[in-house]
Amino acid sequence: MKKNYFLMLFLVFSFFATAQVDWVLNNTNVSNNLNDVWFVNAQKGWIVGDNGIILYTPDAGYHWTEQTSGITTNLNSVCFVNSNQGWAAGMNGKILYTADGGATWNPQTSNTSNELKAVFFTSPTKGWAVGNSGTIRHTSDGGSTWATQSFTVPQNLMAVQFINDSTGWAVGAYGQILFTQNGGTTWSQQTSGTTITLYGVCFTDTIHGWICRQDGKVMKTSNGGTNWSVQNTGTSKYMTSVFFNDSLKGWAAGQDGTTLYTSNGGAAWQIINTGNINTIKSIFFASNKAGWMVGSTGTALKSYEQQKICFVSYDPATGKNQVVWERLWEMGTAFYKIFRLEAGSGFVVFDTVPFHSLSLVTDYTSNPQQNDYYYAISSVDSLGNESPRCPHHRTMLLAVNQGVPSTTINLSWNAYIDSTGGIVPDYYIIYRGSTTDILDSIAAKPAVVGQEYYSWSDLNITSPYYYQVGIRMPYSCTATGESKDMAGPFSQSLSNIEDNGIIDVVINQNKPASYFSIYPNPFAESATIRFYNPANHTYRLTITDISGKIIFEKTGITGSSYDIKRGTLQSGVYFVEINGEQVFRGKLIIE
Repeated sequence: MKKNYFLMLFLVFSFFATAQVDWVLNNTNVSNNLNDVWFVNAQKGWIVGDNGIILYTPDAGYHWTEQTSGITTNLNSVCFVNSNQGWAAGMNGKILYTADGGATWNPQTSNTSNELKAVFFTSPTKGWAVGNSGTIRHTSDGGSTWATQSFTVPQNLMAVQFINDSTGWAVGAYGQILFTQNGGTTWSQQTSGTTITLYGVCFTDTIHGWICRQDGKVMKTSNGGTNWSVQNTGTSKYMTSVFFNDSLKGWAAGQDGTTLYTSNGGAAWQIINTGNINTIKSIFFASNKAGWMVGSTGTALKSYEQQKICFVSYDPATGKNQVVWERLWEMGTAFYKIFRLEAGSGFVVFDTVPFHSLSLVTDYTSNPQQNDYYYAISSVDSLGNESPRCPHHRTMLLAVNQGVPSTTINLSWNAYIDSTGGIVPDYYIIYRGSTTDILDSIAAKPAVVGQEYYSWSDLNITSPYYYQVGIRMPYSCTATGESKDMAGPFSQSLSNIEDNGIIDVVINQNKPASYFSIYPNPFAESATIRFYNPANHTYRLTITDISGKIIFEKTGITGSSYDIKRGTLQSGVYFVEINGEQVFRGKLIIE
């Protein structure tokens, strides 16, 4: 199969828009039982718990501060409608209100001494609180006054949710499900088919909803609660909270830290090992990726999808290594740090990339002809909080030499390493060609798990050839940036290019350091292109965009450098070719 480097893009569906997230423990520095959590966005959130504790984070849980509630009784539930206005409810009918993000909390009169288990607001004015002995309270003025809404059942109500100002559900002991379509002026009973206590309820719209139960099962409705079906989850641990991001992806959690995940609306649930054994009391997602769970003895877990490298590769256009990743949205990332392993120093930052820039880095200081390299990245948010460094990837280094007899060409290379285990090639592809632009795949070497080095011999060779080794990815990866900036999709990683020793003018480690370079790169206004031309031969410079269209051309260059001005060129990636006695190619990035 022909392989053209400038069109080495394989249009296959991206693998990186994945599935469920991981969960990591988050240090709250408290030992109180934490009963509920609410975030208004991926950064700002509140937790309430026993002894009147209220915790606040402005930075996605990197730092938690305790806010003054003014009470010592347990708080069971919290709800915010924006970054300033929120309510908390708990024992003895306590309801607290803040208008300044929790800097101050003030009590409101609930007109009940029954314990309130849950509070929910649909707007700054309309809210409901439910609790023991069938207690239902409603406000239409932000809690200045709370009125009684009643239904003739004495069962404790454990949770409440409204999908809009009119339509809502409350669930509780003995399989109780209450439903209203008029904001709670009247409540009717829906048939649950069980006397098991129901702890949590979550609707994604007016018809799709789920309820978690004391026996570990989950119930689902697809018609607003007219009918409820039971979903088996594989556990008998009681589930205290359920949360769905949409009609397919959802979570449930409860006793002993048992955590469940579904990607098909609950048709199948899988048990997720979070490493936590403390009971979970509440789950909340501010977005598809910004999720939280809280529970007993100060337990807090944060959903975490670590920014990872797609792959690392030799870039034939520049003769340098590239690091490519796909940006994770909704994580609050401001910029990335790019690391390279240095002997004696460990992983050292060699570049930074703003979040909205192209998610691709060329390591212009690398020497792929002589060394293999290890790379990793981390993400940093707008407040300077840095994620752990991601698992590393290692490039392939190819060496070529003549064997015995001299018509035998021996290739040897190290295995590609993805320390996550996500890239496990089935085989290594050997490419060969008479030019570096177009190489043919001529053989495949089966990959062996754990094997560090590989070799292969090309027999009866009497012509000059270039060689390269590559692996196919199990996914494609597209580097993106602001506007329409993109590169890829890429679906393979490549080693350096080596010749078989029969070529006179070749890419090898003996060429001068100034053989070909573009500096600075990326650049904003101008850059200098330098190339090896000691005899002052005449060269032609062309610059093409990623579609292959020539957007700049200069002929009659007789020196060894040329200053390129940005002029009308837009931000993006371009390809440079210097053609004459020799051919030099590189990549130009304009900021």
